[in-house]
Amino acid sequence: SMTYGDWRLHDGIDIKGAIGDEIHAAGDGTVVAVSESATMGKTVEINHGNGIVAIYCGFKDINVKKGDTVKANDVIGTLGEIPCECVESVHLHFEVMKENTAIDPANIIGVNDDAAHGGK
Repeated sequence: SMTYGDWRLHDGIDIKGAIGDEIHAAGDGTVVAVSESATMGKTVEINHGNGIVAIYCGFKDINVKKGDTVKANDVIGTLGEIPCECVESVHLHFEVMKENTAIDPANIIGVNDDAAHGGK
């Protein structure tokens, strides 16, 4: 963590972007929460079915509300910043839970492991 000056692991991946980039739903689902916290900023949680819930953090603007149905690739908002990672480059923090256990988001969105975990 450049923000905290130490080494930290988390259950998601960080997808680099720029302020205002569109954030798309990873799959069909239902918005189960829209919130804002001092650490993760604006957050959207989508239940994608089969016990899978995706957590999207780092919005500038959010286009959905709790209860909305989304389709894969729908624009759910635009990219902003994550307060607890304010020194890092702008990125979307993306977590995936299956039955309340973290799983590797790279497997869900179909990117290779190196790209998802800091490679080029």
